[in-house]
Amino acid sequence: MMAIKEVERTSIMEKVESKTLKQREASEIWGLSLRHTQRLIHAYRDEGPNGLISKKRGKPNPRRVSLMTSNWRPEGKRNVFELRHVEY
Repeated sequence: MMAIKEVERTSIMEKVESKTLKQREASEIWGLSLRHTQRLIHAYRDEGPNGLISKKRGKPNPRRVSLMTSNWRPEGKRNVFELRHVEY
C-alpha cells in the first residue's frame, strides 16, 4: 500500500518519464536533491510504482531499545525527573 506522498510522486514521475517535466523541476517540487530524484527515477524505471515505496516500511528501528531487555524500571523514571532539578 502506498502512502499519499508516494502516490503524488507517481503522478510527477509519469510527467518526468513523458519528458513534460524536467528532473530538476521534479526535485524542486519534492524538495529533494537532484541526485536523490535521479535515484527515485531509476527505481521507478526498474520496479515501476513499487520502486517509490520506502524500503524501511515495516522494519523496526535498529536503535530501538526493548523494555523487556533493558534495565528500565518505573522508579528509574522518577529518578530521572528528580535529577533534572539538581543544580550543578
